Amino acid sequence: MNKKIVFASIFVIGMLALAMGIGTYSYFSDTETAKISFTTGKMNLQLATGTRSGATGGWKDATPLEITGPSNWGDEEEYKVVIWFKNAESLGAKFLYREYWGFEGNAGFIDAVQLVSVYEYYDGTWDTTDWVNGSTDGTISPWGWVRTNDNDGYGDEDNYLMLWELLNMKTTTYDEKCYNYASVVGSLPTKDYLPPGGFAAVEYTFKLRGDKTTTALQGLTFSFKINCHMTNENIATYAGPV
Repeated sequence: MNKKIVFASIFVIGMLALAMGIGTYSYFSDTETAKISFTTGKMNLQLATGTRSGATGGWKDATPLEITGPSNWGDEEEYKVVIWFKNAESLGAKFLYREYWGFEGNAGFIDAVQLVSVYEYYDGTWDTTDWVNGSTDGTISPWGWVRTNDNDGYGDEDNYLMLWELLNMKTTTYDEKCYNYASVVGSLPTKDYLPPGGFAAVEYTFKLRGDKTTTALQGLTFSFKINCHMTNENIATYAGPV
């Protein structure tokens, strides 16, 4: 066979083989997949009654905490209420808000019951500041301001914080904002008020003022509600340590 014919035949066969391989030829390779998952934390605020030493009642979750005061409350007598707060989940909260509302009973009680003092427990200790009568960072607390001033109907100037002022001093969603004010940098706290698994508490002292009671209030029951809200959202409020 002619050498030119043989070479031409080999060339044609090689080109056909190359053409057949176009589109299927590749480098050695391997492919793997990475999956990224995110899990959010949880907040779960629970409430209990107690003393300054700790919670003594059962923790309430998703059901109202019922607090029963004295059944034979008399003139000039004081009564303390301590409410404990627990963050039962994994996500810490910078803020705890409280709203005072839902009064039921004879309206005369809102003029006769005085809030004498309010103390807070957080960061493992009871704060020495009385938020009704004391001051924070050299300035009077907003509760104290309501106690001593007439703020467009939210308070009067008699130097006492009465129940009607407590229930009436709302200007936004919540009345009181609690946070670790000693840790504030700029405008926000750097430490949680309620860390994961952590506790906080508030102690209220109420007094039935003899100079404000009447015979019409004898043998009656009254109540009001405290709505508690744990969050990392910095919500504008009127009263409380700000």
